[in-house]
Amino acid sequence: MRPHGKVDTPKPRDPKALMRAPTRVHIRVRTLATLASMASILEGNIVEPLEIEVAKRPAHYNAIEASEAKPWYEDIKNFLQMGQYPPFTDRRDRKTLRRLAMHYFLSGEILYRRSFDSTLLRCIDEHESWRLMEEVHGGNCGPHMNGLMLAKKIMRLGYYWSTMESDCVKHVKHCHRCQVYADQIKAPPNELRPMTASWPFSMWGMDVIGPINPKASNRHMFILVAIDYFTKWIEAITLASVIAKAIARFLRRDVISRYGVPTTIITDNAKNLNNKVIDELCAQFKIRHRNSTPYRPQMNGAVEAAKKNIKKIIEKMTVNYKDWHEMLPYALLAPGDLVLRKVLHVAPDSRGKFLYKYDSPFVVKEIFSGGAVILSDMDGTENALPVNADATKKYYP
Repeated sequence: MRPHGKVDTPKPRDPKALMRAPTRVHIRVRTLATLASMASILEGNIVEPLEIEVAKRPAHYNAIEASEAKPWYEDIKNFLQMGQYPPFTDRRDRKTLRRLAMHYFLSGEILYRRSFDSTLLRCIDEHESWRLMEEVHGGNCGPHMNGLMLAKKIMRLGYYWSTMESDCVKHVKHCHRCQVYADQIKAPPNELRPMTASWPFSMWGMDVIGPINPKASNRHMFILVAIDYFTKWIEAITLASVIAKAIARFLRRDVISRYGVPTTIITDNAKNLNNKVIDELCAQFKIRHRNSTPYRPQMNGAVEAAKKNIKKIIEKMTVNYKDWHEMLPYALLAPGDLVLRKVLHVAPDSRGKFLYKYDSPFVVKEIFSGGAVILSDMDGTENALPVNADATKKYYP
């Protein structure tokens, strides 16, 4: 009550307003009431409360997985060597083992598998397969190919194990360099318009990658790429400058002298690929020179795909970013949650064109409803500024 004034009486409130609550609250209350009515607790029983602790950051632990001492091919090897079946096998299991053993060959203590072309592939165990995937995928000459290509490459080298395709896909999925150099897909896929060639090495597409900064140690900063539309075979060289004489020399030495005279060459409308020197070369060898549309030169998809694959392989193989010209021959041989943060090109970097697309792994600290994410380093240091969730992706250690 005020000393010299009227008494403030509370205004009556709408009784219906007191009953309003969000729908999800009603559902939660009804669910709890239903669960409480279903629980039967006898008199005298003591119900101890269950404490649930929520951690603010993911917990890391060291787990030791026990693996079997026997390799996966032990039963097949014993059957071929001594004619013995595994213990506790029924008639169906023995029939399956005999059928599988028909595809294997035992030479001394080494087991081989016969491939579809009668090539003998040496069977290896889990430890050897892990070391082989490491060397073929990311070794000195490893082009960091995808999982299925890695499995085919290992089979061409003469090795085999039963789960090689799934193991290779899993190995590539957890490769650090493959993740930080992964493509940033921004557009939906379009329908492909294939350009077919009549016979091998009859139609070639040609284009240029560059300029590449920083320059290589030999002062080269361009890559001239040519691809055959029938076999998808790629030829490429590095150049200091893309001039008409260098392109004509590449066509004579690396295309015509090796694979014969093509019927058609497809390029874009750049002046260094459309000039008097190239026209005289095409007239001399009766080669038809065609151009892609000026509106969208990227429609020459085979060459664009070859350029992307070469650039991706060189990115993963370079060490000091000035030796990329030395990696080109190897690239032509075989064209909580941890997240990676997209690199924003705010300041210039000395690595230039071969800069990481994603930054090294971070730990998700907090997620907001608008899509912002707070990240921290692996040592727990929290980043000052949030990032958009669209600029992160899952990381597989």
